[in-house]
This record gives sequence, C-alpha cells and structure tokens, in this order.
Amino acid sequence: MIPSGYSKTVLEGTLPGGEIWQCGIWANEAPSDEAATQAQADAFGADFTTTWGGSHNNIGNFWASNTGITQLRTYSYLDDSGKATYVGVHDLSHFGSATQSMPDQIALAITLQTGYSGRRRRGRIYWPVNAGALSSGQLSEAQCGNFCDFFATLLDAWNTHLASQSMVVLSQVAGNSHPITAIRVDSKLDTQRRRAQSMAANATATQAL
Repeated sequence: MIPSGYSKTVLEGTLPGGEIWQCGIWANEAPSDEAATQAQADAFGADFTTTWGGSHNNIGNFWASNTGITQLRTYSYLDDSGKATYVGVHDLSHFGSATQSMPDQIALAITLQTGYSGRRRRGRIYWPVNAGALSSGQLSEAQCGNFCDFFATLLDAWNTHLASQSMVVLSQVAGNSHPITAIRVDSKLDTQRRRAQSMAANATATQAL
C-alpha cells in the first residue's frame, strides 16, 4: 500500500522494436492539487534536460539511436487508496546516438543509498544500456563515476523544488521512507529480467528429436 503524502517521479522511454522502459523515484511530499503536480513535473523535466546536456561524458553514448526518454510523470498520493490523486506529465525528447551492441534487456543497476542498512532502506532503478564501449565486458571506473555524477546532480536539482528537500527510498511494506544520501554504481551490467513483449523475433529455429 502506498502511504499518503508521497509523490513518485517516473521516467519513461523507448527501446528498439517498440519496447519501453521505466524507472521511478519517490519524494516524501505530495503536490496538493493538479496545478502543483503539473508544476513539479515541469520543473523536474526541465532539470532532466539541463542535466542531460551537462558535462557527464554524454550518458546518451550508452543508448542506441532508437533508444530515448520521452516522458516524465509525477504522481501525487494524497490518501491511502493506493491510486494517485493527481498526475502531471512533462514530455521529453532525448535520444542516444550510438549503434546498438547489446540486447534491450541489458541495464545498469543504480543503487539509491540512504545511510541505513537493509533492503527496505535502499532502492534500485534500472537504466537502459544497449550501446557503448565496455572494458572486459564491464564499465570502466570513469564510466561508473559519470553515471553517479549524472544521477546525483539530477536528484540534487529535484531536491531544490521540495520543501523537505528530500527524494527518498520508500518502503511500502514498512510504510516509511529515508532520504537518499548517495548514488552507487558498479561496473557490472544487469538485466531488467523481462522478456520483450513488442519486439518481433528475427529468426526461429526448431529441431525435431
């Protein structure tokens, strides 16, 4: 159950073959009406555009040319029904420029740390990585640092729009949250652990026994 008084920012984009990707981060306050929810979405979306264009070694290098982010949505939860009371939508258009070299399901696991131990007190989002140069099958130390810098800069910017100044990790089981204090990225790539729903197979083979 989603407790009242929180909002969730969801980033959504496209992948090759008609697939989509999403990731979301919570804040420990909820815009009070439709206009405020839209204003938060617009402010967060503008911050994403500014951060995307900053000096972060072009995060888009890890996206194929048909991979991008198309929308940011803000969901405001003012009661305990589990349904968002208001939704704000901000359109985005940022795409990669590289040649696809990895499957759509490959992603970077980004850990949201709070300074507290336990799985309920840390979060994780999955960021698409379907292109880019790797070192022995992993990111380099510099590449890890660039991703950390990108997301830390983005969350710092988002925090300035919140009275509490706190993007958080929310435990829906425990019904509480903790402020995000650090971003952690390691060199190992992960998967989003889902089978493509829209992408058509290029080939199929069957061998009778």
